[in-house]
Amino acid sequence: MLEVLNRIKHIRTRSGRTWKDICFRVPIIAKPKCLGSLGTARRRRKRSEDRVLEDPDEWLAEEDWGEDLTQTDSCQGFNLSTLSLSSLHKLAEVGAAVSSGHFSVELATSLSREFYPEPYCSMVKQAETVCFQESILELWGIEGEIGDKSEQIIRNLTLDDVLETINMKNTSGVFMVGKNFKKMLSNIRYDSTGRIVGAGISTISWLSQVNMTNVRLRGSAQRGELVDEFSHEFEGEMIEALTDRSQYSNVSVFVHVHRMFLESLEGQAFKDAKMLILGYFIVLLYVLVMLGTFSCVEQKIWLSIGGVLGVGFGIVASYGICSAVGFFYSAAHTVLPFLLLGIGIDDMFVIVQTLSTLSSSEQNLELEDRISVALSHAGVAITITSLTDFIAFSIGATTSLPALRSFCVYAGVGIFVIFLLQVSWFTALLFLDEKRVNKGRNGLICCYEHKNFTRRDKTQEPLMEKLFGLFTQLLLTKVMKVLVLLCTLSFLTLGIVGLSRLRMEFKPEWLMNPESEISGWWEATRTYFPSNGETEFIFLQGINYPENWERIDTLVSKFKNQTDVINSIDSWQDVFKDYVESLEAEAMDWRNLTDDYFQSKLSQFLFSPVGAKYRLNFLFDGDLECGQPAPRVLLSAIQYSHVLLQESSEWVPAMDWARDIAEESDITGEFNLGQISPAFAIAPRYANWETDKIIGEELYQNLLSSILAIFITLLILLGSIKGACIVIFCVAGTLVNVAGFMHFWGLTIGI
Repeated sequence: MLEVLNRIKHIRTRSGRTWKDICFRVPIIAKPKCLGSLGTARRRRKRSEDRVLEDPDEWLAEEDWGEDLTQTDSCQGFNLSTLSLSSLHKLAEVGAAVSSGHFSVELATSLSREFYPEPYCSMVKQAETVCFQESILELWGIEGEIGDKSEQIIRNLTLDDVLETINMKNTSGVFMVGKNFKKMLSNIRYDSTGRIVGAGISTISWLSQVNMTNVRLRGSAQRGELVDEFSHEFEGEMIEALTDRSQYSNVSVFVHVHRMFLESLEGQAFKDAKMLILGYFIVLLYVLVMLGTFSCVEQKIWLSIGGVLGVGFGIVASYGICSAVGFFYSAAHTVLPFLLLGIGIDDMFVIVQTLSTLSSSEQNLELEDRISVALSHAGVAITITSLTDFIAFSIGATTSLPALRSFCVYAGVGIFVIFLLQVSWFTALLFLDEKRVNKGRNGLICCYEHKNFTRRDKTQEPLMEKLFGLFTQLLLTKVMKVLVLLCTLSFLTLGIVGLSRLRMEFKPEWLMNPESEISGWWEATRTYFPSNGETEFIFLQGINYPENWERIDTLVSKFKNQTDVINSIDSWQDVFKDYVESLEAEAMDWRNLTDDYFQSKLSQFLFSPVGAKYRLNFLFDGDLECGQPAPRVLLSAIQYSHVLLQESSEWVPAMDWARDIAEESDITGEFNLGQISPAFAIAPRYANWETDKIIGEELYQNLLSSILAIFITLLILLGSIKGACIVIFCVAGTLVNVAGFMHFWGLTIGI
C-alpha cells in the first residue's frame, strides 16, 4: 500500500503537475504552533497564585513572554491585549498542553468556543491543508502527512504491530480526527474475543478537484463530464501507474479512476464498429445467396452490394439529420445499425421475390412494365411494414427519457429514409441488373457477355415454394391444427406469466465492457464491500433558516424515524444545535432564532473542528470568513443514506418517499423557484432509479398506444377488419412472448 501511495506521489505530468497540484485540499486539526510558543514562554516565569492584577495590560507588560509572539509566522494576527486576564490564563494553559504534546480534537473544539473570533481565527488562517486521500496508512501518519518518518515506521512494522494499531487506535495521523478504519477493510477475521486478527482486502482513495476556471476558458477535457485538462492528464498518469502490476507480488489490485468509467462507456459505444463491418459482410454473403442463383449470369453480386450500400446510406442520413437537429448519440444507439440493416434487407427480399413470382402473363411484359407490376405488389407490403415501424418508433419518441427518445427518433428517421431508398435507389439498381441478365452479361464482369446463356424458366415453381406448399398442406390437417393451437396457447400463457414478473431495472455498470479494468473493480467492490445503501442529499435552496428552523427539524426527524427506508442521516443542523447550546449558559429557544444570531453562530460553527466538515455542504452569497457573520446561504445540503435496496421494486418507492417528504415539508423559499421546491431530495443514483420508474410507467402505455395506432393503420391499408385483427393478434402475442421469456432468461427492461 505504501508503494501505491508513493507511485501517485511521484507522478509528474507533461505539464509539470503533481498530485499536490490537482488534489482536493482540506484543513487539518493540527497543533497550533503559536500556542506551543505561548506555552513555552509562559513556563519561563511562574506567577504567584495569590497575586491579583486588576489590569490585564499590566499583567501583559510584566510577563516575560520571551520573543515577541505576534511577530512570528505562526502567530501573525494575534492580539493578546484584547483578552481578559482569565482568558489569558486559559490560553496559556492550552499553550502548555500543546507544547507538551497533549493536543486533541476536544481541545481544539474548546478553543473554537472560548477564543472565537480571536485568537482562534488567526489560528485557523495559519492552519495547514493536506491532500485528501484515505487508507489505513493514516494510522501511522505524523503531524498531517505520511512522510519519511511514517515510511520508516511502516516499513519496519510487523504483523503484530499492524493488528495492535488497528485494534487500539482510531485516530488519523493525517487529518487528526477519529475514523472508523474498519470500513476500509474486508474479509476481516476475528478471534473469539472480537479482536481483529487479519483482513484480506483494503482500499485506498484519492480525491482531486476540478479547476472550473480552466474548464470555462478551455472547455472540458472529456466528453460528458466537466473536468479540466490538468486533472484529466493526471488521471491518465494515475491509470498507467496503478494498472502496472509488474511490481505487485501476490497481490490483486482493482483500479477505478473516474475517467475510466466514461471511457469504458465510450469504448462500448464505438467498439461495435468492427462487429458492424463483420455483420454487414455476413449479411452481404447471405443476400448474395438469397437474391441470386449459382449461375455466372443470374448471380446478383452488384445488386446485393448496391442494396446493402443503400441501407448504409439510410443509416448515415439518419445520423446526419438527427445530429443536425440536436439529438445526441449514446451507447443505446449502437444496436441501431443492425436494426435498420434488418429492415432494409427485408424490403430488398420482398421486392426481388415479388419480381420472381410474377404470373406467366406478367413475366412476358416489357422490363419496365414488369418492374412496375412487381413494385405495385411489393410496395404495399414494404409500405405497411415501414409505416407501422415508423409509427411505433414515433410513439416511443414521446417518452420523457432523453436517451430512449433520441434512439426512437434516430430509428424512425432511418426507417423512413431507407424506405425511400428502397423504392428508388434499389428499384433502379434492380432494373439495371435485370437488363444485364436479359443480355446475358456476367454477374461479376458486366462487360463480358455469355453467348449461349438461357434464362431460367421462372414459371417453374422454386424449391422453397414447393417446401412451403407441402408445409401448408400439413398445417391444414386436424392434428396439426390442434397441435399449433396448443403450442400457441402454452407459449402465450408462459409469456403472460413471465411478463407479470418482468422487472424494469437499469444499471449503468451493465453498459461497461465485462473485461475492462473498471468492471473488475466494480465486481470486487460489490463482492468485498457490499453497499449499506446509496448516499443521497436533501438540498435546501433559497430559504430563510430561522423562519424554517422547526420545519427543517421536523423533516430531519421524519428521515431518522423511517428506518425501513433510511439507514442514516448526517444533519449539520443537529451538530450545529449541539455546538451552539454548548456556547450558551441558558437553554436555547430555537423558535425565536434571529437572522443575525444564526449568521454569526453559523460562521463560528463552520470554522470549528466539529463543523468544518460541513463547510462543503453550503453555498453562500459571498465569501465565508472566520470572525465575520456568514453571508446569506443560497444552498445547503443534508446527507443521508438508504438501507440496502436490491431491486427497482424497492428503490423506486424509497426514492419517491424521500422526494415526497422533502417537497411536502412546507419549507418556504425567499424567492420564486418555479416548479422547484425549496427542499428537494436528489442524488446521482436517483437518475438511474428515475429511469426505472419512467420505464415502468411508460412501458405498457406506449405498447398499447403503438398497437392501437398500428391497428388503425392496418385497417386503413388492408381494408379488412378480420385481417387487421389477425395481424394485431400476432404482433401482440409476439410482444408478450418476447417480454415474458425475457424474465425466464434473467433479463430486465432497460434502456
